[in-house]
Amino acid sequence: MVASLFDKRSTREFLKEKGLHLAEFAVPRNLDEVKAQIREMGEIAGHPDRAAAEIARLDAAIARARRAVAVKRYSVLPLSRRGWVSGSDSLVSSLLTETGLFNAAGDLGAGTGGYASLEAIVSLKPDFILVSEAGDRAEDDGRAFLLHPALECFYPPNKRIVIPERLTVCGGVMLAEALDVLVAELKRVER
Repeated sequence: MVASLFDKRSTREFLKEKGLHLAEFAVPRNLDEVKAQIREMGEIAGHPDRAAAEIARLDAAIARARRAVAVKRYSVLPLSRRGWVSGSDSLVSSLLTETGLFNAAGDLGAGTGGYASLEAIVSLKPDFILVSEAGDRAEDDGRAFLLHPALECFYPPNKRIVIPERLTVCGGVMLAEALDVLVAELKRVER
């Protein structure tokens, strides 16, 4: 069985007590850790060849993204609901760094992440914000933060890089697609 270290400890201990072999994975913070976990999962599943193929796919996506990034090193602030920013020690930051982009959250002092005020975001003046969805409708207060008039003024659609959260929420094979979406979004916003 496979479990995340974020799964309930009591559940993991119970499974071990019942004699089940449990492979426990931490949340990866960078692409090297993601590749190591894919490799380990391939060994566990008895398909190291499939793991190697997925790692090769991820490496190819990284190479495509590096080629696509302009000479200018853009600063990007990964911004989520209610002002949460993914910090400089996060998986999203690793994606940005691998492609030659700069995570502006480090300038806010956000390590793994934290909340930033609207004022701090506007004062920081990153080149772009990275969000998980486009649109102009807020179904709740958390989403409404991203549609605040100040953010819409400084970060209209051509200053917002959109990568669906399902592609970045955890480290896995979907990160190759996340990198390809990042490349497409950079082409869109650089026009």
